[in-house]
Amino acid sequence: MSMSKNIGGASVVIASSAEIIHEVGQFAGERRFTGELAKETIKVMGNLADAVGPYLPFVSIVIGEFNECSDILNLAISIATKEQMDKDFTILQNDIVAMKKFLDDIEGGVTSIENKTDEIKETTTHILNENNEIKIIVENIQQQNDKILEQNKQLLGFKDGHISLSFGSLNEEIDSISSFSKQVNGQNSLQVEAKRIKPSEIRDAQDVVLRKGNRVTVLKKSFTALDVACKPIATNNMQKIQKHLAILGKLHACPYIIKFHGVSELSEKNYVMVFEWAELGTLKEVYQNFSLGWEEKITIVRDICRGLAFLHAVEILHHDIRCENVLMTEKMQPKLCNFKFAREINEVTSQIDDMNAIIHWLAPEKLNSYDRDPKSGRETLEFGLTQNPLQVGYGEIIKLAWQQEPSLRPGIQLLFNMMNELFQKYILNIISPIVRCEDDDQQDLSIPDDNFSISTPVTPLLTVKEGLQAHKAHEYEKAWGCFKGNAEVGDILAKYWCGYYYLEGRHVEKNKKQNQNIDSRKFMEYLKMAADNNNATALYNLGDVYFSGKLNFEKDTQKGIKYLRQACLFGQSKAVEILKKHNINIYE
Repeated sequence: MSMSKNIGGASVVIASSAEIIHEVGQFAGERRFTGELAKETIKVMGNLADAVGPYLPFVSIVIGEFNECSDILNLAISIATKEQMDKDFTILQNDIVAMKKFLDDIEGGVTSIENKTDEIKETTTHILNENNEIKIIVENIQQQNDKILEQNKQLLGFKDGHISLSFGSLNEEIDSISSFSKQVNGQNSLQVEAKRIKPSEIRDAQDVVLRKGNRVTVLKKSFTALDVACKPIATNNMQKIQKHLAILGKLHACPYIIKFHGVSELSEKNYVMVFEWAELGTLKEVYQNFSLGWEEKITIVRDICRGLAFLHAVEILHHDIRCENVLMTEKMQPKLCNFKFAREINEVTSQIDDMNAIIHWLAPEKLNSYDRDPKSGRETLEFGLTQNPLQVGYGEIIKLAWQQEPSLRPGIQLLFNMMNELFQKYILNIISPIVRCEDDDQQDLSIPDDNFSISTPVTPLLTVKEGLQAHKAHEYEKAWGCFKGNAEVGDILAKYWCGYYYLEGRHVEKNKKQNQNIDSRKFMEYLKMAADNNNATALYNLGDVYFSGKLNFEKDTQKGIKYLRQACLFGQSKAVEILKKHNINIYE
């Protein structure tokens, strides 16, 4: 009777085994049978081995017959076939290429790929047992994994055998932000406060600007000679707000997120959040008031995607992405803002008070009575909705982002790659046309036909590009005239080159004994103007002057580090080298 029960139990286990093996075969037929699925398969087979083990002494007789029947039944596990494995490797290789392209183009990187070979091998060793069929499956999976790793090395050009693949210099900063966010929002959360700015440091701006939003009015002020936006802050639930602002202050590493300077008090109990100033207002205001060219549209959408990629890397979901929550600087650079509904990926969804204001931007599943929590799928849809008013021209991107089913929407990585391909194809080597204001009354002005004459011939102003060509051809007089003229009308690059000419004495007369200080001051004057407008080379040179005490200027290490760090954010490699050489953290 006991033998009968054991045989019966074994029968059930074998039947379950057949079902699991069939499911594994189905999985292996999928296009994306990658390492994660292989790892899960190993776990399933491990559990199966544990279940079969106790019955092995009672089924030894059956095994012989089972082996004879296996050829007849043609019980083939598809993951063990070379044809299927090669197909899977090709697909995985394409995925790795796409991932590497994304991380290389994102400027700063948002994550890293780490090999999990040791962990998989440890799991494999643990579950190997006397069951020959299980061993075959596990060995095939292990061989597949080893081959994937070898292809990774070949694909990415690794020669030293190390399997740790790292992309981008921002990974340390991202890890720091993620860790800080978890500590702040954990059960034993840190008591943190946002940076405090003394009221005396907030000054009136040169021009008074009030921007009225749906709920609050934003006031333009000045902080450390920079234009800033002062936004009123509610004092209720201050502890939660302080946590939110403390994390927000850490996001300055990404140039596509509005910079938060700190909290100040304009008057008694009148607390404000101090952000960087966005001259053009919201993206909605920009596309309503300006006629945007194709080049601007692609660039704006690509940079919004960069900001989202950074947020996802630090495990923060914005949750309210729409044109009103994207600010535009005078250089037409988008900045994600208004993080009211932002939360960690695993945190409970924030409550939305004014549904009417954002209902047109909500994902369909958010309108349902239940919440399937598709997480970043909502961000993808909101990103697609943000593109729509811009009408970027390629409907396929918007169509993908608008998929009704969240799981069918592409990730931020794929969206960024698509947008970056458009940018590189159509924009990279094309000078963008000037943005034209829709409401400019002067567009329709006509000149009367009255007779008039010009006594002095007008010499057209050369472009900065032509000036650079003249400089390369050693035509310094022509180049100087070009740079000087363009600097006078506000061109940032021209200002930098004016400073360079003063420093080097190119065409500009320079008496090293008598006028050295004058030339240095003029050089610094132009350099500061260019640096204030985020010219990476100017930021680097200005930082180098202060950091090293060059040109007879007093050495100011802290100011030099500040400018060098800013240059790093805009990809200035020489600034990175200086900071690394002196073991200085690139980030604050």
